[in-house]
Order: sequence, then structure tokens, then C-alpha cells
Amino acid sequence: MSSPNPSTFKINLEKTGQKRRFPATSTFAELSESLKLFWGDHPYVLTYLDEDNDLITVSSEIEFTEALSVANNMNSKVLKFDAYANVDELKLKLNQEKETPMSTNVERAVHIGIVCDRS
Repeated sequence: MSSPNPSTFKINLEKTGQKRRFPATSTFAELSESLKLFWGDHPYVLTYLDEDNDLITVSSEIEFTEALSVANNMNSKVLKFDAYANVDELKLKLNQEKETPMSTNVERAVHIGIVCDRS
């Protein structure tokens, strides 16, 4: 019988960009305890991208169980989370992303032989 997916969590601490891999746990409480060993005692909030590429927040056992189910359905061996020390840190990050103009992150396309309409 094959082992359940995912077998590993890859977690990025958003505030510092530090990444760590952890063996998959069966509960949010177990994962939170592992995070506390490395990054201190905080009420961690996690996010991940689901099968629709939506950003999903995890801060409870029921949400964690759903994240595992999504990873299983996607046949993912590694479930990637971004970790925030608390919900306020997550809100700050989301607000910063809303305020950042999309055009600053996009490179200008160059198409050889094509002249863009400059009107």
C-alpha cells in the first residue's frame, strides 16, 4: 500500500524568506509545534495554493485537513505553505500586494517585426 500524499511540507516563513522542509504531520497542532521549534511561539497562519490557484488560508484543524485532501487529490508529494506569525502579518502582506501595481512586475514584450500602435 502506498503512503498517503503529501509526505513532506515545505514551509516558507514569509517575514524572513527562510524555508524549511518538515515530514508531513496529521494535525495542524503537530505542525504548529514543529514551527515553534524553529521560529518561536506564535499563533501561526498558513497559506497554500489550491487546484484552482486560489490562495487558501489555514489556521485550524478543519482547514488543515482540507489542505491535505487537496494535496492528495492533486497527487502532490510536497505541500507548500507560506507561514505567517499571526493573522495580522498575513493581512499586512495581502494589503501590500493589493497596493502594488501589477505593471511594475511585468516586463515589456518585444516582438521582432511588429510595430505597436502608439495612439
